[in-house]
Amino acid sequence: MKKYLISILLLVGLFSIILIASLTIYKFPYNPPKLEVSSPKDNINFVASTNGGNWFNSSNGNGGNSFDLGTYDIVRLSEIEAIQVSSNTNIKLNLSFTKDIEKFKVYSINKNIKSNDKHTEVEVSNYTFTTPKKPGTYGYIVETVWDDSHNVRFIFKLRCR
Repeated sequence: MKKYLISILLLVGLFSIILIASLTIYKFPYNPPKLEVSSPKDNINFVASTNGGNWFNSSNGNGGNSFDLGTYDIVRLSEIEAIQVSSNTNIKLNLSFTKDIEKFKVYSINKNIKSNDKHTEVEVSNYTFTTPKKPGTYGYIVETVWDDSHNVRFIFKLRCR
């Protein structure tokens, strides 16, 4: 009976060590995270599209992929359907993976400039921002960076009424 109990304890201990080791080896999930956009006031909830990113399986950049590279934000924005929301309302951004994130920024897309680098930064607090007071259609980019081999740009369009 004592040998049986010791065997079970050793097996549980070995399993625990393997589990802890695997959690520290794989710092990032296998697939890129998703960005859920919601507004409780307007009862909306949708997943934002991507417009560029790298998500490699290991920290040395091996075994992964790059996606949606080389598309201008205004071109990608024209392909996306606008979601109706109220003007001057809170928009909640729920990223499915935030552990060890280095950068999380939201930009309003400047429709008059083709460059992806000349957008206006939007103030964000607790992963929430407020839509403009003026009705109209607005495009947004959310830049998320964990490290050199893990980053995703999300894009979505809101029509404020």
